[in-house]
Amino acid sequence: LEPSGARRLHTAPAASLPDGAFVLVDGVSRLVREGDLWRWTPGGYDSPEPCRTVTVTVITPPSLVEVLRSGWNPVVPLVGNQAGTPYLEG
Repeated sequence: LEPSGARRLHTAPAASLPDGAFVLVDGVSRLVREGDLWRWTPGGYDSPEPCRTVTVTVITPPSLVEVLRSGWNPVVPLVGNQAGTPYLEG
């Protein structure tokens, strides 16, 4: 956080981010996974959209992006997953 209490955000090319990073696209948070961006809904993660070669606002702090990039495998719970799988594993 900034001294004012505001979040510290940074930018990066969407396609350069590791699985598990969170970004903002048009003000909506999305999860990066396997080259796609997943939007959260009350029913779980929505249909993925491909990462484009655009610069996005990254919510995940740079230090945690590097942890993800180093090979840490995130497990993300899904709510209301239509495939019946309770987790989205990286």
